[in-house]
Order: sequence, then C-alpha cells, then structure tokens
Amino acid sequence: MSKKHYWVLFYPLAVLLRSTNLLGVFVDGKVFLFSTDSYYHLRRVIATYYNFPHVPQFDKFVGFPQGTVIHWPFGFDIMMAGLMYIFTFGQADRWWIEALSAVAPPILGAVAPLIIYFIGKELADEYVGFFAALVASILPIAIHASQIGNFDHHFATTIFQSLFFLFYLRATKREGWLNIFASALFFALGFTLTTEFPGIAAIHSIFLLFALIRSEEREQILDLNLKIYALVTVILTPFVFVRYFEPVEVSPLIGSAWFGFLMATTALTAVSCYKKKLPYIYAAILAVFIVASLWKFDFSNVYAFYAEMQFGQGENVLSTSTIENLPLYSRQISDIFWLVSGFFLLTPLILWRLIQSRKSVELAIGFYLLLAQLGTIERVRFSVLLVMPLAVGSGLIARRIKKTLEEKWPDNYKVKLAFYLSISLLLLPCFTYTSITKEVVGSKTDFFSLYKCFLWLKENSPKVEASNPSYGVLANDWQIAHWLNYYAERPTVASPLWGFEAVYKDVVTTAKLFTKTEAEVAAEMRAKKLNYLLLNHFQGNFSQTLALAGYDTEKLSQQEMFNIFYNSVYGRLLLTYSLQPTTGSEGMEHLRLVYESQEQIGSAENPFPACLLFEFVEGASIRALTKPQALVRVKMEITTNTGRKLSYSRQAVANANGEAIITVPYSTGTAKSSAVVASPCRIESEGVLRSFAIPDDLVKSGATIELKF
Repeated sequence: MSKKHYWVLFYPLAVLLRSTNLLGVFVDGKVFLFSTDSYYHLRRVIATYYNFPHVPQFDKFVGFPQGTVIHWPFGFDIMMAGLMYIFTFGQADRWWIEALSAVAPPILGAVAPLIIYFIGKELADEYVGFFAALVASILPIAIHASQIGNFDHHFATTIFQSLFFLFYLRATKREGWLNIFASALFFALGFTLTTEFPGIAAIHSIFLLFALIRSEEREQILDLNLKIYALVTVILTPFVFVRYFEPVEVSPLIGSAWFGFLMATTALTAVSCYKKKLPYIYAAILAVFIVASLWKFDFSNVYAFYAEMQFGQGENVLSTSTIENLPLYSRQISDIFWLVSGFFLLTPLILWRLIQSRKSVELAIGFYLLLAQLGTIERVRFSVLLVMPLAVGSGLIARRIKKTLEEKWPDNYKVKLAFYLSISLLLLPCFTYTSITKEVVGSKTDFFSLYKCFLWLKENSPKVEASNPSYGVLANDWQIAHWLNYYAERPTVASPLWGFEAVYKDVVTTAKLFTKTEAEVAAEMRAKKLNYLLLNHFQGNFSQTLALAGYDTEKLSQQEMFNIFYNSVYGRLLLTYSLQPTTGSEGMEHLRLVYESQEQIGSAENPFPACLLFEFVEGASIRALTKPQALVRVKMEITTNTGRKLSYSRQAVANANGEAIITVPYSTGTAKSSAVVASPCRIESEGVLRSFAIPDDLVKSGATIELKF
C-alpha cells in the first residue's frame, strides 16, 4: 500500500472500536439494538422500507388513543430504508432490517474520520489529516453516537457536518459552483436528517458575523456564504411547501430552518447590495421570492420549534433528569477526559492558535470548537457537534507543537520521543473503558424482564391494527415505551419522545394517574380503552412520578410522600403484589395480575418483580344478602406464572338493607388472557362460608352474582 493511502486504515480501526458490544447486539440469533430511541427509528424504517419513500408522520402508537404527529427528521429514516432496500433488493424480512439497522451506525459512522482526514489535509497538510482522523476514530463521544446497535440519527450529524465543512473549505480555495453547491446540499440535508443541525447553523452564523466584522477575507466570506445560504433556502423550500415526505404537517425544525436561512440570505443580500457587490436585480428577484413564500409560510412552525426546544432542552423534570441533557461538568474528571481526551486541557491553546490565524477557515474551526465545547459543557447531547472541530483542532495544535520543537531541537530523538509520549498520554484516557462487552441494550432498566413480558403480551392479548389500534397499554415508565411498541406491538400513552409538547403532556398525565386511586385510574382506563397496565418498578422512580405530577418533592415530608404512595394505584399494586406483600392490603377491583417477571429487583428485605402486567376488567360484582351491618369477606388464592402464591381478599359491610357489593377482577381457573391461576372464590359472612366459581365472561362484562346468606 502506498504511504499516501494509509489513511484508509482509519476506517477498519473506527469500525472495530464501534463494535466492541457486538456480542450484546447479536444474541442467540436475535438482534437487540443498543438504545431506546433506536427502536423508534427501527419502527419508522420498517414502515418506510415497505412504503418507500413515505415516512409515517402520524403515530397512533404514541399518545394513545388520539395519537401524535411526530416531527422527527424524516431524512434519516428515508436514507436508511433506501440503503437497506438497495442492499437487499427489496426482499428483506424483519430480521434483516434489524440486523442492518444494528450494523449501520459503525459502518456509516466510521466514514466520518475519513472525511475529517481530508479536512485536515485540505486545511494544512497530510500530518494534520492523519492526526485528526486518529482522534475522530478513537474519541468516545464519536464512538458512542455510532456504536453498533445505536441506530439513532445522531451519528449522521458528524458525517454531514464534516461533509458541509469539507466542501466549504474547498469552496474557499477553488473557483466554480461545484463545491459551493455540495456544501449547501449537505448543510440543507442535515436539517432533514438530524435534530442537531440548528446548533451547527447557529455556530456558523456567529462565526460569519464575527468574520464579516474582523476578518481580512470579509468580501470573499460574504460572497461565499451568500451563495451557500441562498442555495440552502432553495433546497429546503420544497420540504416546507410540498406535502410529500410529511403529508400531515411541516416539521417545525425544517420550517424554522428555512425561515432562518431566508432571513440570513436577505441580510447578506442587503450588505452585498450596499457594498455594490451584487446587481440590484438579484435583490429584486429575492424580494419577489420572499413575498411569495412568506405569503404561504405558516409562522406557527417557528413558535412550535421554540416550544419543542423548551420541552426538550428547558428546565423541566424530564429534561433535567435525562443523562444526555446533563452538563459535562456534572461528571467526574476521569469521565470528562475519557469522553473528549486529554486534548480537552489544550482547548484554550488550540483556540488561541486558531483565533490568531489569518485564515477564515481556521477561524471557523476555532468558533466551532469554542461554541461546541461550551454547548457540551452545558449539555452532553451537543458533544456530536464537537467531534470534527476537536479532532481538526487537535491535529493543528499537534502539528504546531511538533514544528516548534523541531525548529528548536532539530534531530533530537529524545525530544521527539517526549512529544509522541505526551500525545499518547493525552489520547490514553479514551481507552479507559474500552473492552469487549456482552451488555444487551444499554439502560438502567432490566431489559430482558420487560422483553419477555412484551412477547407474552403480544402472544396472549387481542391483536391490534397499526393504523387504528383498538386498545392500548398504560405504563408507569415512559422510557420503555419504544420497546413496548416494537416488541409487544401495542400502543402506549407516555413516550420517550417528550420533546414534543403533546407527548410531554401525555407523560405528565400518566404520572398523575399513577398518584391517583384505583377508582380514578379505572375510570380513565375505561374512557381511553387502556386494557393493560404495566408496572415497571425501580428504586426512586416514585419521586420522579410525583415531580412530574406537579408535587414539590423537596417540600414533601417522608410521611406525606408515604401517604400519597399508600393511597395511589402505584403504591397499592406494589404493596399487594410485591414478593413480600403487605398484610391486610386489599386487592383491586378492576386490575388483575396476568403476568409477572421471574427477575427481581430491590433489596433483599424488600424485593419486587422487575415488572408486573395487569389487565383492566370491569370485574364481577358479588351481591351478598346478609344481615344489616354484617361483615362480608371475599378471598381467592392465586398462583402467578412464576409459581408464586398470593392471597387476594376484599371485604365490605352490609348496608341497612343487608346488602354488600364486592367487585373482584379474578375468574376461577386460567383466563385466556392471563398466566395467573385463581382458585374458586370463597365468601364468608356471619360464620357462613361459601365457595363458588366465577366464569371469566362475567369478570370481563362486569356482571352481578347474587348470593344469600
């Protein structure tokens, strides 16, 4: 291999480093994607694959029963479905789509270091290109986004950001429209592919404003960016005014991006005309375009995008509790070095070197590095914007230090050795946690207990139509909804897509439900056709539930919090069906246990099944006729699918007419929709004990059974 072609070796290196969890993704012939959001993209890609190129925008499985319009970037799903369609000749089954979705992030994400190599080479020389590609290959912030199984749109951010900047860089050095058009094309497509491109646009616009004021190349910068911004506006125009890819609504992100670029193009045109660098006829044409387009433009898209930013990035319970929204400084210093390497310490030196440069493109890298670094410090999710500028900036500063040392101590092998040793130490933290792992689905939640529950639910409950589901599932944990939607193929109320206002409200509504009584929850489940309730319990999540429900958890005393817990459907279910049930806790009237996980969580003193699945039924009403004020007790023994034996009981006092009504949700034997076996019902009053069977149809319909004592 020619020395000049050694850069291609960064591709297999990058793929290998992004595939260390291969054994946790491909398990026993099955494919398990590594993150929760990956499953939502997988659902959309499967739908797009079989109905190419249309991406489902309105999702009945999110925000059940009304459904929700999802404004996720449609371009990513179209691109992935298209590539899969070509690769499989349109003959892929579900397993193949899952497998290709798993391997797509490392295979495609590993292209980014190669693009960054060309940026470094174009900006300086081959040495900078090699070094930048090396850093981009091994940086954990880059690896995580393109890790095998992490089928999310974030890895596309680095690729398209790098492509945009590479052609932007070439456009500053070469005449002609080819590089200008390519730069604008990748810039525009980025808004259809990922949610991070507004950040890139903001950074580039801040750099542009500074460069137009301070740079010696301001006229060239003005001309180049006017062309790029105008082209981006034109490319985005069909996505804003034509209902093809998004038939229901225009994405607020794309609509706001189009409007922003239109305004920026207008401002740059005004400056160019003022400086007499542009014919006035161009300004006239632009004015006509502005009037014609704004006449049809829906300005509510701008407000909607702002609202989505507030819900997704604002100071609310969900945003501040999400790991990727936490500030970088909240982590330990060792984790910071691991994520961004020791070159994090050299950031001030890199910035000084770049800002001192007279080249506008190096100044641009400096602004990208500075603002992306500040964004990452405040929100870890912005780290995908940092990969390219940090890698290139690290290459430039390494080259500068190396050149300085060679000039001061030429041919001194000890100095060279010290230099390479220092570079190695700066990069060493990136390998701190590098190891081959078998972890399946990176999450704090016990995935496999839920996975088994979802498969059971899919096989043992009535099937639903994807376009018009007849019932849904109420789950207390919004984070598991994508898994439930995919594996159980059942709709849910709350969802991890809470960056959208409607979904955020659904999460809050769900949290409020789990702090209410069973009667209130039953009324809501009946009204919204929620046939199942899934309880996924892990330590501390009731505090978050209370916070989402509107309680000020910092002001609540332990006793107040316990009282809410004890009276809520959440607390009642856990107290009744934990592995050490609370003595005297009455069973529910409308929620019956149909499945529990074998896996356990919690402490040895207070263990819980990892998940519990309940079916909502009207319950059979037992009307007992006995003496006035007599106590009536009902009791049933139930055996769960794990072999655990529980005692279900309820009691009531007869009224002045000697009538007591007790509603029970369990039927005798095993119901078709349950893995739980219940004994015949025993009822006792005034020393008289009776035993009788309760058919399942009576439980489902809410029929009345009359008994006389």
